[in-house]
Amino acid sequence: MITISFDPNLLQLGPIIVGWHGLFSALAVLVGVAVGLREAVARGVSEDDVYTIAMVSVPAGIVGARLFHVVDFLDFYRANPVQTVLLTEGGLSVYGGIVGGVVAGALYIWWRRL
Repeated sequence: MITISFDPNLLQLGPIIVGWHGLFSALAVLVGVAVGLREAVARGVSEDDVYTIAMVSVPAGIVGARLFHVVDFLDFYRANPVQTVLLTEGGLSVYGGIVGGVVAGALYIWWRRL
């Protein structure tokens, strides 16, 4: 058995708990948007379009991550349907986040003909 000797929660502000996973996920999104912005502007895409793509892709990635997780554990969520929408109870899929974000971003790019 592996024992992890540090607290997975970075800090607590009243009812809000900020965990290490959340902190590094947010940093990854910020770095991804910054790198994407630099590359897109170098290719002639407006900053406004890049930020709009991010505003579409990030929530879609969260929805995709949860959806893939729910499908993966479908028996549990059929028996506990209320748990499906409780993101604070855990359960996100990396693959679902990637698929959801990429599909939403690609649809926006197609719609705007970028």
